[in-house]
Amino acid sequence: MDENVKVAIEKMFTERVTAIALAVLENQTLLDIKPSRTLGEYCWTLTPWIIKYCIENYQLTSCTYVDADLFFFSNPELLFPEDVDKSVFLTPHNYHPKYDQSSTSGIFCVQFIKFKKDEKGLRALNWWADRCIEWCYNRIEDGKFGDQKYLDDWPSRFDGVYVQENLKATLAPWNSEKYEVSPADNGIVVSDIENQKKTKLIFYHFHEIKLSNGFLTYSSDYTIQSGLIDVVFEIYFKQLRYSSDLLYKLDIYKLEKLPSLAVLFYNALLVEKEEKKRIISEYSIKARFRKLFRF
Repeated sequence: MDENVKVAIEKMFTERVTAIALAVLENQTLLDIKPSRTLGEYCWTLTPWIIKYCIENYQLTSCTYVDADLFFFSNPELLFPEDVDKSVFLTPHNYHPKYDQSSTSGIFCVQFIKFKKDEKGLRALNWWADRCIEWCYNRIEDGKFGDQKYLDDWPSRFDGVYVQENLKATLAPWNSEKYEVSPADNGIVVSDIENQKKTKLIFYHFHEIKLSNGFLTYSSDYTIQSGLIDVVFEIYFKQLRYSSDLLYKLDIYKLEKLPSLAVLFYNALLVEKEEKKRIISEYSIKARFRKLFRF
């Protein structure tokens, strides 16, 4: 979506990643509706069209779309059961009851969605692409919301749709309170609070962590368990620091303090956690991010 990001990706991952410029995949259909959408709405509109472009131009047998704010702790192949032969893969939001927004934001999350290049997969993909051209806005209207609410009835609308069953393997702020996380020799283990049944964490969705105008902030009201911070967030911010260092070393951004940004952010989180550890075990992550750092 941004030429600078494309150049950065090409420098960082020369041998492993193909970066596609926005202008390359835009067709006349997309260009015609582009003026009617905000940048965010246009990004949502593009989701099925990006998948279509990759399948058609790179002769892929399947294509998986992944949100940019997911972080993987285990191989995502573990999400696909070997005995399930389906053409579309969906991940439910799996809301905690107090955060349930299924009626407005949708049952399924676009965060991780896979299509096979077969009749069933392409039928769903093309239908979705057409709907996003017709309507894709950041508002709730007539049972629609962005590109996401369109997915609600797919298990009954289309054949060959698989809905993720191992729900605790994919965590996000809107569902993580249902589970406990702990480090293990082979990754991070997630267990149900009630029955302690365990599974490996595949990814966590780091929703609403943003770098804007020199500030790294969190702007959501979801409650995050302190145990999640100790285990999951620590790994993420260490990787964020590594990525920041790499950007600087490759002369992509000439911001000398950029590598320390993630450290400051995470340290502020830890300091405030220690201050509150004696009186509460769970608290709003939003309170911890009132300390903003600028470079």
